[in-house]
Amino acid sequence: MQHHELVTISQTPAAIGEEMFLELFSGNGCIALKVRVLDSRPVVITGSMRHRLRLLMVTAGVVATSSDRGPLAESPTTTENA
Repeated sequence: MQHHELVTISQTPAAIGEEMFLELFSGNGCIALKVRVLDSRPVVITGSMRHRLRLLMVTAGVVATSSDRGPLAESPTTTENA
């Protein structure tokens, strides 16, 4: 896995190449990511069918921050396409 990739577990499958938005929340705010699906595989977790999605970050930006500690990421950030 490259440093511009993320892995998440979803209740629904995704098509390879599909683009979507993902929001990551922390105590400091929220980062909005535009991602592209690289892989989608079914997995069973505690008896339930889920889908492991491997995602490529296309862009990232800060949606909101709630403290003076600064943004969670530079806005906007564009990664290289694989």
